[in-house]
Amino acid sequence: MVDWIDLKEVWQSAEVEGLPDAKEAVRLVKRYRRRTIFKKTAMIFLLLLMAGLVVFVLFYGGRMITTQIGALGFLIGISILLISNLNSLKRALRNANCSNREFLEYLLEAQRGRDFFYRRVQPIIFLLLVVSWFLLFYESLSEKPRLMAGVYFAFAIYFTAIWFYIRRRIIKNHSEKLRKTIQKFESFSE
Repeated sequence: MVDWIDLKEVWQSAEVEGLPDAKEAVRLVKRYRRRTIFKKTAMIFLLLLMAGLVVFVLFYGGRMITTQIGALGFLIGISILLISNLNSLKRALRNANCSNREFLEYLLEAQRGRDFFYRRVQPIIFLLLVVSWFLLFYESLSEKPRLMAGVYFAFAIYFTAIWFYIRRRIIKNHSEKLRKTIQKFESFSE
């Protein structure tokens, strides 16, 4: 026959300190969602502000075709980034009241989307914006060749540092944060 007193004692003495509670899971979801919405909204506002500035340069700026091409390149790059951020914001707003499994799928989808963006889209946008940046400043620097060489050299060093050092650190940090969030949420879902 089963001894119920021993079972009760075992049940009450079991250690469950490592298991997260539901409140922590809800807090994690809300914090992640709130941060994502804030960052995407701020980025959209900044991109719209930059687009307005580029449109001003396009219509009231320089007279050379290089300036116009540079401004158009910036508008194309800004519009790609704007569409990407709007899609991310839409996904974050759509997942307001979702289950643990749906939120975990959202995080995994965000991870795949971020990997695609960093490997495929970002290099194209970066190249487009760098070329546009050089074309945009050509008109104002074309009459001073030494100044143009110095400024273009400084731009080249700056963009190289962004591409090979800063970009890699940002990708690593974002990937690590998202990976930790996914792991933490997977432990909640089990």
